[in-house]
Amino acid sequence: MGEEGVKLYGNILSPFVLRVEWALQLKGIKYEYVNEDLLNKSPQLLQYNPVHKMVLCSSTTCLHGSFDVFSKVGEEQLRAVKEMQESLKTLEGHLEGKKFFGGETIGFVDIIAGWMATLLGIIEEIIGIKIINEQDLPLISAWIKHFLDHNLVKETMPPQEKVMAHMRAIRENVLSTMSA
Repeated sequence: MGEEGVKLYGNILSPFVLRVEWALQLKGIKYEYVNEDLLNKSPQLLQYNPVHKMVLCSSTTCLHGSFDVFSKVGEEQLRAVKEMQESLKTLEGHLEGKKFFGGETIGFVDIIAGWMATLLGIIEEIIGIKIINEQDLPLISAWIKHFLDHNLVKETMPPQEKVMAHMRAIRENVLSTMSA
């Protein structure tokens, strides 16, 4: 990228930004991190993001499932938890005999799935339902521990109390919007 190098614009609480940060660090690419308030985007962020001036991110099946778990209550929430657990069982099959999805080191799939390791415990605490347990999902449970213990992840994790407060606010907003 010429003389300027790579700039990563993002918010410290975003799992999508963490993905990019993990990938850059894994590849040994030096970058400058520019923290953004996504409610008040800077002119630089808007300049470098011409796609509808919106935050770019991707979606996965498990991410969709976690939204259902997070945005529902009662029986609907319990059904969403069961559906997510079934999706995780499929994912778990790819960990058989391995520490990470690609083997003994963190790779692309770990980075994509890494949001689960960083957020599911918080989501479980907020909703008061255990989604992942060692008995039903032993390989996913072990993978989460390995992932969170990796220096790459430890060095980039935002303060958990900030993430918890942020996620509580999101859930309250989602629930109030859905009930309106």
